[in-house]
Amino acid sequence: MNELEKLLQEVLTKYPELNDYTISIKYSPMPDEHAKYSLGQNKTAEIEVDNALEKNYLLEKGAIAHELSHILKAKKLSRFGSWLVELEGILYDKSKRYNERDEIQTDAITISRGFGIHLLLLEFSKMVERTENNTKVYQKLQQKLHQTPQKVKRWLINSRYL
Repeated sequence: MNELEKLLQEVLTKYPELNDYTISIKYSPMPDEHAKYSLGQNKTAEIEVDNALEKNYLLEKGAIAHELSHILKAKKLSRFGSWLVELEGILYDKSKRYNERDEIQTDAITISRGFGIHLLLLEFSKMVERTENNTKVYQKLQQKLHQTPQKVKRWLINSRYL
């Protein structure tokens, strides 16, 4: 078991509802995101983590916890039928408003599982990347779709996690 798989197993302890899932994890080059997940057949999922996060334990942990929160949401939706999970994926891709709402809900799950600080660091690193590498138009779009570090910190304080 490599270090990334060990980290996945550690984070999974906070997501006992996913014990019946087989989740694999690997590094992949991702210029536009830190991590992503995909669902497979028969309760399987795969998480891909950006190569740039390798050996940055805190950021990796935040990215993994966030993706596990997405998988947990999909599992809860699947109780009502796989068509609902597919519809959610379409809405996520096509609707900015739905995407934003989904990310906020996913962040809330991540924070409630004890990964608020990791999420805060991950969002801060995104903000730094946007400032250093991207155009102002892209920065504004990303700020609308993702939580700002200030929002995450305020959420943590209000939730009494910080």
